[in-house]
Amino acid sequence: MDVGLLTVDCVKRLLAWALPRALSVVLFSVICIPAGVAQSPPETSVGSHEHSPQTDESSQSNGSTDSYITRFWDRTQIVPLVLYSPETSVMMGVGTLTLSEVEEGSNERPSSASLFGIYTLENQSVLVAAYELRGKDDTHIIQQVLRHVDWPDQFYGIGNSNQKGIAIQDSSGGTRDYIKLKDAYFQIETEYLYRLLGRIYIGASHHFRFSQTPDIESAAADLGFLSTRGVGTSIWSGLAPVVLYDDRDRIVWPKAGHFIRYDSFIYSKLFGSDDRFRVHRFDMRLYRSFVQGQTLALRGVLQRATGEVPFQRLPALGGPDLFRGWYIGRLRDRALQCNQLEYRVELTRRFATVGFFEFARVAPSLSTLALDGYRGAGGAGFRYALDQDQRANLRLDVAYGAQFEFYFQFKEAF
Repeated sequence: MDVGLLTVDCVKRLLAWALPRALSVVLFSVICIPAGVAQSPPETSVGSHEHSPQTDESSQSNGSTDSYITRFWDRTQIVPLVLYSPETSVMMGVGTLTLSEVEEGSNERPSSASLFGIYTLENQSVLVAAYELRGKDDTHIIQQVLRHVDWPDQFYGIGNSNQKGIAIQDSSGGTRDYIKLKDAYFQIETEYLYRLLGRIYIGASHHFRFSQTPDIESAAADLGFLSTRGVGTSIWSGLAPVVLYDDRDRIVWPKAGHFIRYDSFIYSKLFGSDDRFRVHRFDMRLYRSFVQGQTLALRGVLQRATGEVPFQRLPALGGPDLFRGWYIGRLRDRALQCNQLEYRVELTRRFATVGFFEFARVAPSLSTLALDGYRGAGGAGFRYALDQDQRANLRLDVAYGAQFEFYFQFKEAF
């Protein structure tokens, strides 16, 4: 074995392991330590401080810690889940959402933390932990999402057509147009944003994923799927510059404002990635309230991927957030365009309902995103506010596109 190649490979994988963790530590220090100092109780006068006993300071500290813990749990909502699907059997899980306190009437945006876990009787699991920390006046923002997924998946092929040449005999005697596999990965997404001017933010984002595709059905070999980039074991590690304009009146259930974001991920062997490719994303949202308690939300998304792109990182439509009513990844290619319209009506402080319509398509390149190839989807949903002040919702959506799909999620699609 070539010692030089072995050394390069070891260094590459060390970078892939260390980079997301180093970013987390550095960014956590930048945000949390100053925030902790800023939120510590004000000191008493010099005279009283000199005469206060050490035991009093200790008891005050313990009392303050207990108070913070109590307030944290008071701001935490816990939702148990019991679901069922033919692919997974019975699913059991729990979701939690915590929002920081915000003074009533202020424009301050809350920090948040969430945890979501599901386990099935077929030994499948999903665990997602996320947090978003916001410094004073949103000067510094850090977000991180950790995912551990061991879940069945379906590959429909690449392209905008419903039929992509996949025909596999099913156990029921019919044929299906997708390949069954298991998607198993560990993923860390880390992002830091700095408020530059007004509501303009700049920053950087890092994406790390250790990916595996076990349990691919045998029929996939006859279709050439095993040679598709992304099949097998691989590491992706990429960095992206981020530019954001965000003047929404609130984050979770906005009623007015704009959200315009651009990022460009560069996956390189320099960062420890097995594959070299780029993913460019543009996301624009608009919120308007013309009637009290009713909001019109619009969104346009444009994505493009170049280079040695694994099929999992190709721009893809479907799922709970982008093109509801289609199985996630049913339509995927090197370019994507999606438009979403949603009308939201608050019924009470706790309950709300929504109606939505979406049209989108994928293509080999941006220049081939023709108008005649767009697909449509639409549906309605029900909302229950876990936090009435910030309107952090538990949402249930029913959508029809290629077929009926049901979504049970925290927070909004956009």
